[in-house]
Amino acid sequence: MKKLNNKGFLMAEAIVVGVFIMTLFTFIYTNMVPLISKYESATSYDDVSAVFDANQIRNMIFLDIERNPANGTADKIFGGLATKTYIIYDGASICDQLASANYCQTLLNNKHLNVDAIIVTSYKTTAIKTLKSDFNRAVGDYIEYIPEYTSSVGSSFDSYKRLIISFKDGRMANIEIKL
Repeated sequence: MKKLNNKGFLMAEAIVVGVFIMTLFTFIYTNMVPLISKYESATSYDDVSAVFDANQIRNMIFLDIERNPANGTADKIFGGLATKTYIIYDGASICDQLASANYCQTLLNNKHLNVDAIIVTSYKTTAIKTLKSDFNRAVGDYIEYIPEYTSSVGSSFDSYKRLIISFKDGRMANIEIKL
């Protein structure tokens, strides 16, 4: 029997297998990068502790509005939204609007909460999303991340406002408040 020279076939087979493996790795890479970025945003956006802390802040504001109607807390905090798309408060400046300012200072400066900023806006986020460049990159990215909520019943969201809360440790949360 005559031995055939298979070196050319072996080289072609190696190239085909190499191209197949490179295509497979490219496919896996292009599908994994978006998942990794979603995971990274999920670790700091609306995690359980951030939403819980945002709920504490909402309850503090809501109870102040409910218990001290003569103080005009709702108008002090949300009144500027009639002419502006959003209002930014740091921890101290929102406490100045509340009748229970000492409790507010204690809560917001708590080692666990450590609030950086509270952004008050309308419930629908369409308008603030167009102005996301007004904020630092982290807050702007979070504002873009917030879903647009709509109602299938046709009810108005005029009595609802949204609190977007940025914490100093990088966590962020948003929560609605009904006036």
